[in-house]
Amino acid sequence: MGNWWEEETRSKQDASVYLSLYKQFLTESPTIDWSKMQPLKKHAHYEDLMSCSDSNELSNLLKHLCVIKLNGGLGTTMGCKSPKSLITVRDGLTFLDFAIQQNKVFIFSHQLSTIIYYHS
Repeated sequence: MGNWWEEETRSKQDASVYLSLYKQFLTESPTIDWSKMQPLKKHAHYEDLMSCSDSNELSNLLKHLCVIKLNGGLGTTMGCKSPKSLITVRDGLTFLDFAIQQNKVFIFSHQLSTIIYYHS
């Protein structure tokens, strides 16, 4: 652990970086033009998707993967007052803990360095 003045300096720098990024968020236009988004014309069923048997191709594809996990509205409907991802579900683990474990297993089993991960 560093000295108190190093921590204070780092804290001020963190606040400065956050403020800069927040100002950027407020002033820059979104990178996605949502007005151009359209519903899918054709839905692909999971069973109809092609499998990838070439390990090199699979490895390359997985480097571009982003995992998105969405919590449904059930917790809100049940009157949950705190983030649903913090609800303990089994063995002291929360929904978020399980999602993180799944992510780690996936990364390890496919020998990835990391993937972009979003959990709501």
